[in-house]
Amino acid sequence: MKILFLSRIVKIKNLDYAIKIISKLKGEIIFNIYGPREDRKYWGFCNNLINELPQNIICRYQKIAKHDDLPEIFNKHHILILPSKGENYGNVIIESLINGTPVIISDKTPFKDLIFKKIGADIPLDNQNKFITILNDYLDMKNREYQDISLKAHLFAKNII
Repeated sequence: MKILFLSRIVKIKNLDYAIKIISKLKGEIIFNIYGPREDRKYWGFCNNLINELPQNIICRYQKIAKHDDLPEIFNKHHILILPSKGENYGNVIIESLINGTPVIISDKTPFKDLIFKKIGADIPLDNQNKFITILNDYLDMKNREYQDISLKAHLFAKNII
């Protein structure tokens, strides 16, 4: 499974939390990180966590994503993870959904009831096990089921836009 983190690399976006969650997943994982490293000290902390990831997880810092490249980036990933500590809106969430990439996010955004809508999940940050369970469910998912979720994600975002 290919997991995407696409955001500014600052504490509020909670990349370290995402790394800790992903470290507990079973199966082959590719985790790609895109975004400006605005907080160098925080990036150093996250980079130390990346260096401790188990062998089943390949994690790479990619670059700062250009807006024109977003459809291609999203289409190369199965999931966007954004365990943010707070979002006024979350443009990257809509970008992900419009491109058919389900989102696993914190409950600190305006996007709610994503499991019920079958387009991802919004999970409280104090429930790390729920993040792990949902991501493992995606790992175990059959392609047909994933394609249905992807289509629902696209249609949901299209309706909003």
